[in-house]
Amino acid sequence: MIKKTEVRELVFNQLIKVFESTGFKFQKSKNRLLKKTDFGWLAIELLQVDYYPVMQKFNYLFEVRHNSIENILEEAFELRKDIRNTRITLLTLIDELTTAQVPYLKNLSTVRSSALFEVKAIEELNHVLKAIEPILNQGIHFFEKYSDLRNIHTYLNIEKKSEMPFNPYIGAQKLLIAYYCDKSLKEEIHLNNLEEILPYIDNEKAQYLNLYNKLLSENINS
Repeated sequence: MIKKTEVRELVFNQLIKVFESTGFKFQKSKNRLLKKTDFGWLAIELLQVDYYPVMQKFNYLFEVRHNSIENILEEAFELRKDIRNTRITLLTLIDELTTAQVPYLKNLSTVRSSALFEVKAIEELNHVLKAIEPILNQGIHFFEKYSDLRNIHTYLNIEKKSEMPFNPYIGAQKLLIAYYCDKSLKEEIHLNNLEEILPYIDNEKAQYLNLYNKLLSENINS
């Protein structure tokens, strides 16, 4: 049997060894390593699901926030003040950083960001940690690449790769990123968004259109 606290301790011991020298600081209360930057922040968060005494499930979330995008979204959609500065511009799981097979990883569904490691003993956890050790360097490259907003623009708006699930503001997020990186795509992305925002409640539709009109008139500041 393995406990949630044991998983957290061993996982962060490894993460701290790899990332502390690059400026990340451990935030125990938030279950993550955080690095503040001039554009926002970078973080590695540990996602855990406790099934003690049967098993422990977990995965690593690699997160990038660009304040130039998220501050505007939080204001435009009138998010509560207590949850501001928490939105993420781009996120990936550690297993998405490699094509190699990772042991004890179970896909919960076909939905992105739904895979979790499942371990029942310390020995199994150590096996996972050993396997992902070389993958952690890819996490460093992930942060280096997507610290540049232009690369996120390429990922979401040009390559049109899958984005974070359950993000009701993804249309507005794509639009804002295009506004800062390639204004020529702004109208095309807006027309695509008109279909994407149909599930929004009426208030959110109005907020999105208000944001778009501000961008159309170039009347917006970060």
